[in-house]
Amino acid sequence: MEKKELKIPNLDAIDKTMPFDVPEGYFDDVIKQIVAQTTAPKAQPIKRTLINRLTVAIAACALIAVLIGTLLFAWGQRQKTEILLQEDYYNQIINEGVSEDMLVEHILANR
Repeated sequence: MEKKELKIPNLDAIDKTMPFDVPEGYFDDVIKQIVAQTTAPKAQPIKRTLINRLTVAIAACALIAVLIGTLLFAWGQRQKTEILLQEDYYNQIINEGVSEDMLVEHILANR
């Protein structure tokens, strides 16, 4: 492949006069027009409607219901686990030869 030689134009040969004219005061007016177009309008307050408030209230109630349900479920599982552990403990004591009368006395004394 042959390398092509890059031709750079002679910039000194170009005329130095400005070919375009800008009207008097153009840039003063342009700045005012740009500022007028870019200023943001005043923000309008959001109108709270009854439906929006009702939706938020329903969502809050649903969240509270889920939280309460979760807590009650966890508490119930804990209670069941404690009861099962107690039953296992008492069954183990009975199997070791402790009489049921002594076991009842122990349970009544520790309540």
